[in-house]
Amino acid sequence: MASGHPLPVLPAPAGAGGPAPPAVSETALLQAVLRAKTEWEQTVDAIDDPISLQDGFVIRRGNRALALLGNLPLQQLPGRRCHELIAGSATPCAGCPIASDPPPTAAAKADVAAGGRTYEVSVFPFAGSGNGWIVRHRDVTFDRAAAAALKAQERMAAVGRLAAGAAHEINNPLSFLIANLSSLGHDIERLEILVRGLDRVLVLLRDGAEQGAIELLSRFRAAPQLEALRLLAADGPERVAEALVGAQRVAGIVRALRSLATERTGEPMVVDATDSLERAVGRLREESAEPHPVEWNERHPLPIFGHPQGLDEAFYQVVRNATQFSPTGIPVRLSSRARKGRALLRVEDLGPGIPPQDRDLIFEPFFTTRPPGEGLGLGLTIAYGIVRQHGGEIRVESRAEAGTAVEISLPLYPERE
Repeated sequence: MASGHPLPVLPAPAGAGGPAPPAVSETALLQAVLRAKTEWEQTVDAIDDPISLQDGFVIRRGNRALALLGNLPLQQLPGRRCHELIAGSATPCAGCPIASDPPPTAAAKADVAAGGRTYEVSVFPFAGSGNGWIVRHRDVTFDRAAAAALKAQERMAAVGRLAAGAAHEINNPLSFLIANLSSLGHDIERLEILVRGLDRVLVLLRDGAEQGAIELLSRFRAAPQLEALRLLAADGPERVAEALVGAQRVAGIVRALRSLATERTGEPMVVDATDSLERAVGRLREESAEPHPVEWNERHPLPIFGHPQGLDEAFYQVVRNATQFSPTGIPVRLSSRARKGRALLRVEDLGPGIPPQDRDLIFEPFFTTRPPGEGLGLGLTIAYGIVRQHGGEIRVESRAEAGTAVEISLPLYPERE
């Protein structure tokens, strides 16, 4: 530490070569020690965060920031308990690292609410003392509130994008669904007119008025309702089929949105992620008349703690996406292995790859490069959400005309190499 007061040179050990340095008086040595003490205290006092040296919760020494926080003279800090000074509480603050059982054996930190503020409390075991701590309180009230507000803002923005995308995707099939149903409704009204006319014909025939029945039927032959009935018979099935397609697409969007919300059932449990990936492949095989080939490069048991249904859905979406973009007959390759306490699962295809301008958009809801009506653009979004909720990460590597690899990293249970 720089100082305007040079420290005295201490005597060299006995037997050391060279000329003996001048002797240092005890007074000069004491002055040097006091000067170093003052410099260190001034250094600690210059720090804005409250810092204290404690025996457990009892303050032995503290800096000026701690005295200002407690509205006390600096000399009155020793003997005070930190939770009484900072939180005005007779008991230790909830979440304080020192209050943990057992106390930490190395540096630790935690957010602690005290006195209407939020502090990031950092504790460092004091060398040579079984219950001694160096404690720093950093006021993070504004930081945490700003982070929470930003997170809420991002969440609302994501909800807005999702709602806009869902509205757009649902609007198209809903439009021709409504148009076809409206048209069919008008045709049914005309059909009802014809049915009432035929009822009158039956009444005339029952009463023996055959001529009247014939005249009424003759008028029906030229009636516009009969022409509408012919059109209904000709294109009605097609309009019904189109309406069903629209309804099924809307139903598909709703199912995808429910998956995106990761509606989970049951308690989380230990599940083998490799088995989960294999189940995803099996589900694709069951759904396809001509399943796309899938091959394993490497596979190992990978215990994961989580929701089996959610993990199965995430892997299904990733593998399905890979098979959709993989060339016919070229297998999608899978691998699973453990590395540094993480489960790594990889899905690779040899498709056209993802254009550079689209790589930052692949996890956005309803983003898809497939033709209209062939994809919802929710597959990777669903997978991303589920993986993140399980404490994992999902990474995509892609090169033009060289394929795409999706790697999912999840924490192993229990954590191991």
